[in-house]
Parts: sequence; C-alpha cells; structure tokens
Amino acid sequence: KEASGLENIVQVAREITSAIPAVPIKKRIIDIKASTPQVAVAPLCDTHIGENVDIDQMAGINQYNMEIFNKRLCGWSRKVVELTELRNKYVNIPYLIVPMLGDMVSGDIHMELIKTNLDNVMNQMIRGAHMIAQSLVFLSQHYDTVQVPCVVGNHGRMTIKPPAKDKYVDFDYLLYQWTAAFCKNQKNIQFEIPKSFLHVFKAANKNVLMMHGDSIKSWSGIPFYGIMRTVSNLRQVLQLRR
Repeated sequence: KEASGLENIVQVAREITSAIPAVPIKKRIIDIKASTPQVAVAPLCDTHIGENVDIDQMAGINQYNMEIFNKRLCGWSRKVVELTELRNKYVNIPYLIVPMLGDMVSGDIHMELIKTNLDNVMNQMIRGAHMIAQSLVFLSQHYDTVQVPCVVGNHGRMTIKPPAKDKYVDFDYLLYQWTAAFCKNQKNIQFEIPKSFLHVFKAANKNVLMMHGDSIKSWSGIPFYGIMRTVSNLRQVLQLRR
C-alpha cells in the first residue's frame, strides 16, 4: 500500500506542480579549445534539510537550520560555476553531473529528530525540493547538459527499522521526484531516479557506481575495510551479470 500510494503521489506531483520558469543557456567563453570536452561532477548529499542544531547547545561552535542550508546551497551552486569557468580557460566543460546521494531530509527515524526538527518531514521534503530545483536551474544556465542521478539514503525512510524491500519508499525519493517536477521546463536538466539502492551512471565514458552507503558495515570500527569488501562484492556481482 505504501509503495502504491507513493507512486500516486509522484504521478500527481508531475501533473500539477507549477514548474520554475525556464532560463536561457548562457554562451560560454572558451579561450582554448581542447580536443575532448570534459565533465564536471559536483555531488550533493547529506543536506539533512529541516534539522536543527542549536548554537547555544553547541557552545557557539556550530549550528544548522533552514537558513544555513539555503546559504550553503547558494554558496555551493556559485562555487561550482566559479570553478568550472576557471577551468573553461583551458578546456571545454559543457556537461555537469550532480549525483544526489541521499539523506537530503532530516527525517523522523529517531525520537530526538521528531522533537527537534524545524518542520515535519513532508515540509522538509517539499521545501528542500523547491530550493534544490532553483539551484539546478541556476546551474543549467552554464552548461549544455546537467545530469542528476539519484539514490535514496536512510534518514528519509518511512519506517523506524531499515527496510529490506521497497527501499525507495522514502522521502528522498519524493524529494527527487518533486525536484524533477519543479525543473520540468528546463529541458537541459536530465534526472535519473531509480528505485534501486544503488545506481551506475556514466562520466567521461567511465561507469561510476553510486550508493548512500548506510548498508556498509565497518570492520573493527574502521569503515575503510567495510567499504572495500562491499565494493569487491558488488564488482563481482555486476561483472557476473554482464
């Protein structure tokens, strides 16, 4: 029922969402033409939209809220363009890939998050989707193509315990779908929103495996060995299937 309800929500979002107006692609000035166009890759993940970190409880060392998320997103967007334009003096970079790796919302999987979040998880999702969509539309002015591959994390899940099936029934998945709906007028933005917990996308003719990583178990308290073991197992499975 949850999976069916989620699909209905996604369908409605695609049909009725008022998209952000399209913007023209700016003409890029390239001083030197390299033989092969290059690809910029700028991951966006673990934004934990809606989480509240109180500066008074952190002895003035740290804080986090919606305003700070908005400022960080703006700074990230501008820095991506700045670094690309700096590189454009030497090579042509017409493509941007923005892998979104999950935990986009704070969620409500822990009791302390339910108590301290700035808003409920539905509003975390929709407000976050609208802001991220604005960021992507801003970025799309500077590239011929913006590719957005996505996977869900664990903070957006709709169950207390991590599910074994229907892992995509998650507020990250909804955020991606709504972001795509907000961006539907901008034709040079392409979304890849799989139901799988992992996804393979191409960057500069290379296959890149992306996953949130919450299923990776550390060994002796060291994450590195768990990562290497998981990568090795996945490589064997994917090569066998091919």
